[in-house]
Amino acid sequence: MKKLLLPLMLSLSVLPADAANFTREDLVGDWLCQAKDEGYQQPGLLRYHADGTAEEFSETIMQENSYASLALLASRYRWQLKGDELHMSQMSMDFYEFYEFTPNGLVKMDDATTAAIQSTVLASFQENNWHHLEFDGKDKHRYRFTDGFTGDCRRLK
Repeated sequence: MKKLLLPLMLSLSVLPADAANFTREDLVGDWLCQAKDEGYQQPGLLRYHADGTAEEFSETIMQENSYASLALLASRYRWQLKGDELHMSQMSMDFYEFYEFTPNGLVKMDDATTAAIQSTVLASFQENNWHHLEFDGKDKHRYRFTDGFTGDCRRLK
């Protein structure tokens, strides 16, 4: 029995202090999150409700070579915490607009193009509908999707 407990205790000791100590209640509330990747920035406001619903308001700025775009999103979804994984489902978009930065200024994309991009965003949500969470205290956490996309969040007071 001792031979089985020692490896378990050693493996738990290498986890960050709050990695195994957060609960569903720790996630409930308002968060300011920032995702960054090469050529990609996404600040967002998220509100997790105790009833398992969430609202997200985000701005995505993408830049690659000489092309730059901006997407604005307001969405709702259901959420569920399973260990250190946040699972999301039933996403709906209340608002989505897509713009391109041009030499003449910011240009709103036409409805057909915006609808096609919105459909791609919804499909991506269905494929990547969960991510790992790692808390740093009760007011900060990091997230990591399985595709490598990461971000940091801090609780709004």
